[in-house]
Amino acid sequence: MKKMKKIASLVLAMVMALSMTVSVFAEGETSPQITITNAKDKETYSVYKILNVESYSGDDKAVYTLPGGTDDPWYGFFTGSGAGAGYVDVTPRNDGVANVVFKENVTLSDADKAALAKAALTYATVTKKINPTATKIAQKDADESVTVTFGANDGITLGYYLLGSTTGALCSLDTTTPTASIAEKNEVPELDKKIVENSQQKDENSANVGDTVHFQITIKAKSGAQNYIVKDIMDGGLSFNNDIVITKKENVPVTPNTDYKIEKPQGCAFQIEFTESFCDTLTNNDEIYINYSATITSSALIKNTAENTATLSYGNNDETTVTDKTTTKTYNFDLVKTDEDNNILSGAEFELYNAATGGTAIFLETDDEGNYVVNTAGTGTSAKIVAGNVTIKGLAAGTYYLQETKAPTGYNKLAGRKEFTIGTENLTATITNNKYVSGGVEVENKAGSLLPSTGGIGTTIFYIIGGILVVGAAVLLVTKKRMGREA
Repeated sequence: MKKMKKIASLVLAMVMALSMTVSVFAEGETSPQITITNAKDKETYSVYKILNVESYSGDDKAVYTLPGGTDDPWYGFFTGSGAGAGYVDVTPRNDGVANVVFKENVTLSDADKAALAKAALTYATVTKKINPTATKIAQKDADESVTVTFGANDGITLGYYLLGSTTGALCSLDTTTPTASIAEKNEVPELDKKIVENSQQKDENSANVGDTVHFQITIKAKSGAQNYIVKDIMDGGLSFNNDIVITKKENVPVTPNTDYKIEKPQGCAFQIEFTESFCDTLTNNDEIYINYSATITSSALIKNTAENTATLSYGNNDETTVTDKTTTKTYNFDLVKTDEDNNILSGAEFELYNAATGGTAIFLETDDEGNYVVNTAGTGTSAKIVAGNVTIKGLAAGTYYLQETKAPTGYNKLAGRKEFTIGTENLTATITNNKYVSGGVEVENKAGSLLPSTGGIGTTIFYIIGGILVVGAAVLLVTKKRMGREA
């Protein structure tokens, strides 16, 4: 009976390790069956048979074996440096089978149980890639409940089993009853990805080409955390700045190489793989924060968006992921220079500002089509815009100001800056037969050498000259009167 208790202790360790409840599985007339209740919809559950029950002795003790002997896929787990070697003695037989006898006076702490449970599933799925006895994908039934049943048709016979799910849940079954009911309690971890802007978190924002966009990924861990791997995928509109900082709640630091490692596999900006020892420290609803940034590139102009997608894989199935995405938009506007009759004028020059007065003109560069591309990183070749009818690309939403630095020959130059606002759409102009129709940002010039009256001093000069003449006439009149009195 002591040996029987030892093997039961080893097996039940896996049950306690990752929050699953099980009624024990043993010999009887009923066909062997494993039922998982409260299973996760669309999760994959696999059953691995670890040990066979070869026979029963006279006192109803089971004889446990590795049917493949030294070639059995589980042989390495119970021998040498295997995680289960400290709990059993394995003796190969002449017939190619190996007897498994559980050691006397071996106790398991809760930490031992958790470590053994995880080691068994890692051994099966990663180290040896053992084919499961049976695999099923959970699906909701008509009552919206999810139950997975493994039975005789799935190859379930008496023995010891390891149950793995994509959430990393484990359990093992012994042979004291022929059926087992397991209640899945593990939860899928949560992933939340946001843009951090002015201390606010957003799913979407807008930015200039050349701007830096700050991101935060928040992982809410769940009980039984295992094999957490984060991948970040940036489209061509973003360039990763290699500035990852990872913390836990209350600013607890997370140590590189010890708690996680960073790689850059093809197709990803980066990949963060959290170590097994770190995952073991996580409790239910622990939060992990990953902060980093990227720069908006001119490639964002192709579709006026830059997307950043984060995925979290977990458990023992790389295909199981939680995904979240952010979007950063850029906008264009058409600048159209016209006369009073809406005819397009050429030869004007402008600078673009984000302030009504003062400030520094925004840097620009030209693309292959002659359009102007904003670059707030300061790498543009000039701030000058030559219009005509031109398009300026790569701006964040907001209010902007155009300052005319040169007017077309024979036309007035604007004295003040022209204000316009970009909202959630591009400002696109409609031009027909070289005449402005609508949209975009229109700047009208009037013919003449003086500045227009609106926003400038065009006619004001006449008032000034007139005022001087009036004052001069008054002075002359007073002088003449005084001279008349003296005479």
